Amino acid sequence: MSWSLNEVEVLAKKAAKGAGYSWGQAEDTGRAVRWLEARGLKGAAALVAHLAKNDTALCPITTGIAVADGVTPVGDVDLASLDQPMLFMPFAIWAGEDLSTTLGLSPDAETCRSFTDAATMAALAAHAHKTYAPATDESRALGAGAGLTDND
Repeated sequence: MSWSLNEVEVLAKKAAKGAGYSWGQAEDTGRAVRWLEARGLKGAAALVAHLAKNDTALCPITTGIAVADGVTPVGDVDLASLDQPMLFMPFAIWAGEDLSTTLGLSPDAETCRSFTDAATMAALAAHAHKTYAPATDESRALGAGAGLTDND
Protein backbone atom coordinates (compact mmCIF):
# COMPACT_ATOMS: atom_id res chain seq x y z
CA MET A 1 0.00 0.00 0.00
CA SER A 2 1.18 3.53 -0.63
CA TRP A 3 0.39 6.75 1.20
CA SER A 4 0.33 10.31 -0.06
CA LEU A 5 2.87 12.76 1.31
CA ASN A 6 -0.01 14.57 2.97
CA GLU A 7 -1.09 11.39 4.80
CA VAL A 8 2.47 10.78 6.01
CA GLU A 9 2.82 14.41 7.15
CA VAL A 10 -0.46 14.39 9.09
CA LEU A 11 0.29 11.09 10.78
CA ALA A 12 3.84 12.20 11.65
CA LYS A 13 2.43 15.39 13.18
CA LYS A 14 -0.06 13.44 15.28
CA ALA A 15 2.62 10.95 16.31
CA ALA A 16 4.92 13.75 17.46
CA LYS A 17 2.09 15.29 19.47
CA GLY A 18 1.25 11.90 20.95
CA ALA A 19 4.90 11.55 21.97
CA GLY A 20 4.75 14.79 23.94
CA TYR A 21 5.83 17.53 21.55
CA SER A 22 3.83 20.76 21.48
CA TRP A 23 1.45 21.27 18.55
CA GLY A 24 3.88 23.76 16.96
CA GLN A 25 6.78 21.33 17.26
CA ALA A 26 4.55 18.53 15.98
CA GLU A 27 3.56 20.58 12.92
CA ASP A 28 7.23 21.28 12.16
CA THR A 29 7.99 17.58 12.62
CA GLY A 30 5.27 16.57 10.16
CA ARG A 31 6.57 19.09 7.64
CA ALA A 32 10.15 17.82 8.05
CA VAL A 33 9.10 14.18 7.63
CA ARG A 34 7.16 15.12 4.48
CA TRP A 35 10.21 16.99 3.13
CA LEU A 36 12.41 13.94 3.66
CA GLU A 37 9.88 11.48 2.19
CA ALA A 38 9.42 13.69 -0.89
CA ARG A 39 13.15 13.27 -1.53
CA GLY A 40 13.07 9.51 -1.18
CA LEU A 41 14.52 9.50 2.34
CA LYS A 42 13.04 7.44 5.17
CA GLY A 43 11.87 10.37 7.28
CA ALA A 44 8.92 8.52 8.79
CA ALA A 45 11.13 5.59 9.80
CA ALA A 46 13.63 8.01 11.36
CA LEU A 47 10.80 9.60 13.36
CA VAL A 48 9.59 6.19 14.56
CA ALA A 49 13.14 5.32 15.65
CA HIS A 50 13.51 8.66 17.43
CA LEU A 51 10.17 8.38 19.24
CA ALA A 52 11.03 4.84 20.37
CA LYS A 53 14.16 6.07 22.17
CA ASN A 54 14.25 7.60 25.59
CA ASP A 55 17.87 8.51 26.04
CA THR A 56 20.07 11.54 26.46
CA ALA A 57 20.89 12.02 22.77
CA LEU A 58 20.30 15.50 21.41
CA CYS A 59 16.78 15.81 19.97
CA PRO A 60 16.93 16.50 16.20
CA ILE A 61 13.50 18.13 16.25
CA THR A 62 13.98 20.72 18.99
CA THR A 63 17.55 21.36 17.80
CA GLY A 64 16.33 21.72 14.22
CA ILE A 65 13.58 24.14 15.24
CA ALA A 66 16.12 26.23 17.18
CA VAL A 67 18.34 26.37 14.09
CA ALA A 68 15.47 27.16 11.71
CA ASP A 69 14.26 29.92 14.05
CA GLY A 70 17.76 31.43 14.19
CA VAL A 71 18.22 30.73 17.91
CA THR A 72 21.13 28.33 17.38
CA PRO A 73 23.65 28.70 14.51
CA VAL A 74 23.96 25.57 12.36
CA GLY A 75 27.70 25.52 12.97
CA ASP A 76 27.13 25.15 16.72
CA VAL A 77 25.32 21.83 16.34
CA ASP A 78 27.35 18.68 16.90
CA LEU A 79 25.72 16.37 14.36
CA ALA A 80 27.37 13.32 15.92
CA SER A 81 25.43 13.90 19.15
CA LEU A 82 22.03 14.07 17.42
CA ASP A 83 19.62 11.16 17.61
CA GLN A 84 18.42 10.39 14.06
CA PRO A 85 20.33 13.29 12.43
CA MET A 86 18.31 12.86 9.23
CA LEU A 87 15.39 14.52 11.03
CA PHE A 88 17.60 17.59 11.55
CA MET A 89 18.34 17.93 7.82
CA PRO A 90 15.16 19.76 6.68
CA PHE A 91 15.49 22.34 9.45
CA ALA A 92 19.12 23.02 8.52
CA ILE A 93 18.16 23.37 4.85
CA TRP A 94 15.32 25.76 5.73
CA ALA A 95 17.69 27.81 7.89
CA GLY A 96 20.12 28.02 4.99
CA GLU A 97 17.34 29.17 2.65
CA ASP A 98 16.37 31.91 5.11
CA LEU A 99 20.00 33.05 5.18
CA SER A 100 20.40 32.64 1.40
CA THR A 101 23.18 30.18 2.14
CA THR A 102 23.80 26.74 0.70
CA LEU A 103 24.40 23.99 3.22
CA GLY A 104 26.02 20.71 2.30
CA LEU A 105 24.51 17.77 4.16
CA SER A 106 24.93 14.17 3.11
CA PRO A 107 22.57 11.49 4.41
CA ASP A 108 23.89 8.02 5.09
CA ALA A 109 23.37 5.91 1.94
CA GLU A 110 21.57 3.24 4.01
CA THR A 111 18.74 5.71 4.74
CA CYS A 112 18.18 6.68 1.10
CA ARG A 113 15.54 4.10 0.24
CA SER A 114 12.25 5.59 -0.74
CA PHE A 115 8.85 5.70 0.87
CA THR A 116 7.18 4.43 3.95
CA ASP A 117 6.10 0.88 4.68
CA ALA A 118 3.04 -0.38 6.56
CA ALA A 119 4.97 -1.17 9.75
CA THR A 120 6.31 2.39 9.95
CA MET A 121 2.85 3.85 9.40
CA ALA A 122 1.43 1.53 12.08
CA ALA A 123 4.12 2.66 14.53
CA LEU A 124 3.31 6.31 13.81
CA ALA A 125 -0.40 5.55 14.23
CA ALA A 126 0.29 4.03 17.67
CA HIS A 127 1.87 7.31 18.79
CA ALA A 128 -0.89 9.33 17.11
CA HIS A 129 -3.54 7.27 18.92
CA LYS A 130 -2.39 8.86 22.20
CA THR A 131 -3.93 12.15 21.02
CA TYR A 132 -7.45 10.74 20.57
CA ALA A 133 -10.18 11.07 23.16
CA PRO A 134 -11.83 7.80 24.09
CA ALA A 135 -15.30 7.22 22.66
CA THR A 136 -18.14 7.28 25.16
CA ASP A 137 -21.89 6.80 24.89
CA GLU A 138 -22.31 10.46 25.86
CA SER A 139 -19.99 11.72 23.10
CA ARG A 140 -21.77 9.54 20.54
CA ALA A 141 -25.17 10.83 21.68
CA LEU A 142 -23.89 14.38 21.23
CA GLY A 143 -22.92 13.65 17.63
CA ALA A 144 -19.29 12.51 17.78
CA GLY A 145 -18.43 9.97 15.12
CA ALA A 146 -21.47 8.40 13.54
CA GLY A 147 -23.56 8.96 16.66
CA LEU A 148 -25.94 6.21 17.64
CA THR A 149 -26.80 5.27 14.06
CA ASP A 150 -24.18 4.58 11.45
CA ASN A 151 -25.79 5.49 8.16
CA ASP A 152 -22.70 5.75 5.96
